[in-house]
Amino acid sequence: MKILNDRYVFDFAIKEDNEQILKILEENDFTGKISILYTRRPDAYSSFMAEGKEVLFITCKDIKNHNAIVGFGACSINECFVNGEKQEVGYLFGLRSSKEYLKKINFLHHSYDYLKEILENRNIKYFYTTILEENYAARKLLEKERKYMPKYEYVCDYIVYSVKTKQKVKQNEYDLINCTDKDINDILIFYHKNGKKLNFFPLIDVEIIKKIGINNFYFLKDKEKKILCCGAVWDQKNYKQHIIKNYSKIFKYVQFFSFLFPLFGYPSLPKIDNILNYYTISYFCVENNDPDLFQLFIKEISKKYSEYSFFITGLSDQNFLNKSFEKIPKINYKSRIYLVNWEKKENIKETLDKNYPIYLECGML
Repeated sequence: MKILNDRYVFDFAIKEDNEQILKILEENDFTGKISILYTRRPDAYSSFMAEGKEVLFITCKDIKNHNAIVGFGACSINECFVNGEKQEVGYLFGLRSSKEYLKKINFLHHSYDYLKEILENRNIKYFYTTILEENYAARKLLEKERKYMPKYEYVCDYIVYSVKTKQKVKQNEYDLINCTDKDINDILIFYHKNGKKLNFFPLIDVEIIKKIGINNFYFLKDKEKKILCCGAVWDQKNYKQHIIKNYSKIFKYVQFFSFLFPLFGYPSLPKIDNILNYYTISYFCVENNDPDLFQLFIKEISKKYSEYSFFITGLSDQNFLNKSFEKIPKINYKSRIYLVNWEKKENIKETLDKNYPIYLECGML
């Protein structure tokens, strides 16, 4: 616990904070051509805590107003590969401020101080975060160097692809294999071999496999039964959702005819207040980072999961696998990846080996 003054206090979130957390998450101002609510129903607290091996979920509360939450943010800590070696890496996410307190208190820099104190003896060098490219307000706030804030070092862009299911696949010599318990050891070996070639690729263990479900993992194999690709299908709607809230005038007109979009390879636009029906291609590795193999892998999976409207996955713009999507109709959006540098003594991004493309798990963003 950290007391700012006789009114505001920082502490870890608790289960009983769920209602307030969810309220703050959903009090967005909806703007843009397509307005989407990102929420964590029904249990926002548990949803945050599921985002990593260890999650530091911090709130700022007004003790003179029945412990009303002023704002919150989280840091998940996971073992990842960095420059081919295993180490703990932090991901900063979920920063929100209550509208009621937005102009009453600037809790942001105090929250960074509190988090820094908590992590002081952890010896974690790398912390990263992402900001939507179009979120100019957040970029203006965080990109500018300030004495009381850590330095945000822009590294590269992160591209999320949205692709219609039921992709057409030419006849080929490869097999898509649904994994079972007997494949767990092969999954771990394949990830260790190929994941270490990607910066921030999570260290996959049995616990992660069981969390997602072994039956949601797939191999792509050649005729000699060699594993060429591995990845998971991850539907997270039971604890976090994207809900369409509004369309601009032109998109309202387009939405009426969007049932025709699949004829041209694009997903249709859902109705307002509908939860987006998609899955994420997660925890994927490809032998030799071959884009043709990855394209085949995601297309084969899309045929099996045709009850979904579309699927998503994400890649840093450093990754050669982006070529997998060049000839696939898709809708994509960009975020910016930053390293968060508390000490400001060196540019941390310069310590990353550029031969190792950055991998961020789309399902954990």
